[in-house]
Amino acid sequence: MEEVKKQEPLWEEYAGIARKAEQDFGRNLVTLQKYYNRSEGFHTLQWRYGCERNDYSELRGSDQDGYDGRTYISFDKQTLSWTTYDAAAQLSKRKLEGDPSVAKHIEYYLKETCIKMLSKRLTYGKEALLRTEPPAVKTMVKAEFPGMEIHICRVDGFFPKEIKVTWRKDGEVWLQDTSHGFVAPNSDGTYHFWLSIRINRNDRNHFQCHVEHDGLQKPLNVVLQMPALHPGDITIIVLAVLTVPFILVVTVYLKLYCAKRISKRRCALEPRWEFMVFWLLLAIGLVLVIARFIQWFRWIKSLHKSNPESTDSGQNNTKDSLLQEESHL
Repeated sequence: MEEVKKQEPLWEEYAGIARKAEQDFGRNLVTLQKYYNRSEGFHTLQWRYGCERNDYSELRGSDQDGYDGRTYISFDKQTLSWTTYDAAAQLSKRKLEGDPSVAKHIEYYLKETCIKMLSKRLTYGKEALLRTEPPAVKTMVKAEFPGMEIHICRVDGFFPKEIKVTWRKDGEVWLQDTSHGFVAPNSDGTYHFWLSIRINRNDRNHFQCHVEHDGLQKPLNVVLQMPALHPGDITIIVLAVLTVPFILVVTVYLKLYCAKRISKRRCALEPRWEFMVFWLLLAIGLVLVIARFIQWFRWIKSLHKSNPESTDSGQNNTKDSLLQEESHL
């Protein structure tokens, strides 16, 4: 906006044109109330006009009036004629067609003046319009169930807003057991997005988070992460590591102790190998029971967690005359 004010000294004149348009709209609204014989109540008059230009140099323009939320009359720049939508609009059509210069003037504005102004505005915002920020993509495990996992793909810091993010299994789009949020804005003008999937842990290596965005030179495929080691898992590993060597050390010590005894009698403390195997199996079974208990506890606890994301989004003398033509309604 500041660039427009700096480059176009007619900014104040535009404000004056807008004030004049307000007066013309008031007069037109009174005229339409007479056409419809509705002098009481609340009524609205809207005027929409403009032009478009795409990457293929195709040009389009439109000029349309609406009354009380419905289309009233519109201009066809191909035939230089007016299209009406009810009987009252026929009165305005006869007025506009009574002066052929009106249609010629609007045609010139839509095809020439408006396009030139649009091109000029695009140069002001070229840096912002062409700005691209590539997304930062990260995957993580949000929750684990017996034999199942929920993975989250977070996409952050991208611009422009348009982005395509999908789950892929062996290269094919996968929609089963998936959910997603909405593209939402960040405080710095970029955007963020998330989506999740519930899969069998044995299929983890078959899935990727696929991202397509203008800020990327080519589509990005991010593999799923391994679940982080839980403190409970560390406890199980420590117990397993310490228990088995402890039993072995005690067994060897007792064997050596009994071998040094002078007495020919059998050492009462000498361990038997069958008991050693029994204690080893018992220790391993105990560790497995603890592991299963911790796994179920974590699963039940995850059921009470929330979703993966809580929030997670024509203005010169020519225009002045165009306004005057519209005031003929």
